[in-house]
Amino acid sequence: MALALTVAVSLPANVFGMAMERKGNAPFHEANYKAWKGTGIMAVINHPNRVYHVWCNGNEHFYYRGDAEALNDVLRKFAAVKLKVLEVVFRPGPGETGTFEEDTVRYDWQLHLLTGLAGHETPPGAEMDLRGLYVGERSPTLTVFIGRGNVELDKVIIPKGITFIGPGDLRKRYLQALKSKDSRTRGYAAYHLAELQPYNRENLPLIVALLKDKDAAWPAVGALGKMGKNAEEALPAIRRALPKQDKHGRKRFLEVIEEIRGAKDTAEAARFHREMFKLIASFQKTFTVTFPELTPEQTKKAEALIQEFSARQFPVRQEAVKKLIEMGPGVLPLVRKTLAKTDDAEVRLRCEMVLKGIAERFGTTPEGLEIDRKLHLPVMRVTIDAKNQSVRKVLESLAEQSGNRAPVTREPVILDHLVTLSLKDVPYWEGLDKLCEAAGLSYQLYRDRIDLRTKRKGEEDIGAYAGPVVIKVTACQRSARTTTLRTFRPFVATEPPTRTENDMRVRVEFSSVCEDRLPSISEGIRLVGARDSDGTQLYPPTAETRPSLQEYGRARLEWRDTSPGRKAPVTVSGVAEIVLALGRKELRIDDIFAPGQKPAESDGSTFLVQSAARDAAGIQVVLEVERPVTLPVLHHEHGRREYGFSLVSPSGKRYDRIWKYEIAGPHIGSNATSSDLRIHVRRWTYGKAGETQKFTMKLSFIDVPAEEGAWALVYDHPEKFARRLYPFTLKDIPMP
Repeated sequence: MALALTVAVSLPANVFGMAMERKGNAPFHEANYKAWKGTGIMAVINHPNRVYHVWCNGNEHFYYRGDAEALNDVLRKFAAVKLKVLEVVFRPGPGETGTFEEDTVRYDWQLHLLTGLAGHETPPGAEMDLRGLYVGERSPTLTVFIGRGNVELDKVIIPKGITFIGPGDLRKRYLQALKSKDSRTRGYAAYHLAELQPYNRENLPLIVALLKDKDAAWPAVGALGKMGKNAEEALPAIRRALPKQDKHGRKRFLEVIEEIRGAKDTAEAARFHREMFKLIASFQKTFTVTFPELTPEQTKKAEALIQEFSARQFPVRQEAVKKLIEMGPGVLPLVRKTLAKTDDAEVRLRCEMVLKGIAERFGTTPEGLEIDRKLHLPVMRVTIDAKNQSVRKVLESLAEQSGNRAPVTREPVILDHLVTLSLKDVPYWEGLDKLCEAAGLSYQLYRDRIDLRTKRKGEEDIGAYAGPVVIKVTACQRSARTTTLRTFRPFVATEPPTRTENDMRVRVEFSSVCEDRLPSISEGIRLVGARDSDGTQLYPPTAETRPSLQEYGRARLEWRDTSPGRKAPVTVSGVAEIVLALGRKELRIDDIFAPGQKPAESDGSTFLVQSAARDAAGIQVVLEVERPVTLPVLHHEHGRREYGFSLVSPSGKRYDRIWKYEIAGPHIGSNATSSDLRIHVRRWTYGKAGETQKFTMKLSFIDVPAEEGAWALVYDHPEKFARRLYPFTLKDIPMP
């Protein structure tokens, strides 16, 4: 202990009583961390990306700044730590803390250790400590902040052995702790709930209720202070709860009242926070959840505990449940196997209690290891080892490894160019970009293909990867008396931004596409912010602005040009969104020429044949459709040939060549063309959840034989849809 203290004091640091801080990344000596000796935690503590450290009575934080590559290195080292519980928490950013001198330190992730006096602060009977963790879990915790930092979430790799804790998992944990019999636990839970979701007004009555609780009131009022303007409704309750005898407590309550009254509007921050909350939740579902397997000894112990579910003594059964939960998600396969086989109601109840307990404690669902395996969307990675190989062969190799179609070209000669290129385990889009760079090529993004061509003089390649989506900057324009234009891919046609004489504008245009190996029916990007090199926010212009989703592989961002002569590069952040179609179902309407048709229904959508007629060109079918606004109606133009409408002849043959789609209805207009149908019918959401939309649809089939008998109309559609979000950042976009 003396050695640890000596080492700490000998380091360059500012010491204030029982607290100390240190800036930079000078390594700490392992003698300071005897409690963690032999675990391997020092590799995480002394990671070169550390920028700040603060210690107070054993409550210790290490702050780090870096990109996804640096974070992945830390996660690998953290996963190798020899401890039972290794939780990594992902939550909305930005990550900021203050030094003793009140300087702001920005960081992307932090490591938290709890030892010494702080580790023993939790009173007997408490279920949650001051970190928001369950008592008894003294393992280090890594917290990653996503949004307005350096970590691009889609590039993060979660190694085996780590438990992923998302913001939704934390919220469940805190809500559960609010029901604790221990007042200190309730207070900790309230404080951490407000810290996690300072803009969620649903938390307000839960926290206000604790103001009447003597032991929980102090953290509860602190929680309301963190909510700022969103806690204005709580001001009367805070005044009523003002301590009368405790001078320090009364002072703190009055300070919080002033903090809330003077708080600024947080509409834009709240919008961004909610967006990041959703992004992390979406990311959590896209990777395969893995947990360390039980050792043979642990397996025997778990099986013995499961046997005790049938014990006659109630305390034995209760203790077995508790111990299995403590063993962690590794017991899930054994518990689920028992649940599937048993006919004993008591054993079934105990199995369900374990599943629920692990879900609440470790951030999984009761299904455990089966979380969204069908929706696992890893970034496809490729390896290239080409020595004087033709571009054609390298493209064929990329297609074979990734499952994506090879790019097409109108310049066949470029496929014979020879390249030498060596890449190992890189994302598909990065591999394609590196190939183009080596061969002097470029490509244009279309929804149904990638068009490869010779790179033109002056062409610049600025882009980003967002999971399976690639985004490229195509042009940047400044409107003035003479419009200035900077093109990044010169073959992209563009129009000048709208302006008035006193309203100069800047416009940046983008193109994007998703890997075609995925069953995507809709892709788009939402551009959420733009800042120049000194951090000035250029977009959105106001807190009320809500960036819209821009589909069909094209997007643009426009803002007022307040400094026409300024040419500082711009950083743009956004979210790529894809909608996936999974599985296949069939809706069939028999004998469409028969009178008195009855509606057919599938997944909440109703289809009624109003009329069917034959002419020289083929067969026309008019449908009346009513569908939930959140459920798209697909046709073959969406690029997924397995979905859409087709006719089935009396002999059983299918015909799906549709010459023309026409659609009419509210919010759509009349006699819309097939392109209008793509816009209005395919829309993922057009209104609020729970609403329905009615319209008529005319399908003109051609190349159908003149076969007499009962013809049927078949609509093949997905079993379900899934939406996935991927954040991205485009840095250093040069201005014209």
